[in-house]
Amino acid sequence: MSDSISRPEFVWEKTWNYLADDILYNQRIILKHPGLVLNEDQIKHLTLFEIENFLLRNNSTLRREDSLLTWVYITLQG
Repeated sequence: MSDSISRPEFVWEKTWNYLADDILYNQRIILKHPGLVLNEDQIKHLTLFEIENFLLRNNSTLRREDSLLTWVYITLQG
């Protein structure tokens, strides 16, 4: 997969908001805080957290060297 996309940062910037569609809504429910406000970076981190959890349930991870989102994961951890 990584061979087919040479600019994962571009893909992430164009798609993260679709992947994060329900993140804020779900956090408001989980935390029982209907007025919760999160900034863009917080939403991106929570999106990666959810993606990582999904991948772990399917015997994979964002930390894989050939993962499409490895670049994004490493960048946001800094």
